[in-house]
Amino acid sequence: MEGKTYRSPMKKLLSFFTRSRDNWKTKCRNGKGIIKRLTNRVQKLQASRDRWKERARGQEVELRQLRKELEAQKTAVA
Repeated sequence: MEGKTYRSPMKKLLSFFTRSRDNWKTKCRNGKGIIKRLTNRVQKLQASRDRWKERARGQEVELRQLRKELEAQKTAVA
C-alpha cells in the first residue's frame, strides 16, 4: 500500500494534520474526563444507596421489635 500523494503545499498539510491531531486528542481527553466523573458519581450513588438500604433494614428490625413489645404490653394489661 503506497502512501498518498498530496497536491497541497506541505506547509498547509502540516498545519492541517497538526490541528487535526490536536483536536482528536482534546476530544479524547474530554471524553475520558466525562467518563471518570460519571464513574465516580455512580460509585458514590451506589454507596449512598447501600447506606440507605442498611438503614432501612435496621429500621425494619427495630419496628418489628417495638411491635412485639407493644403486643406483649397489651397482653400483660388485658
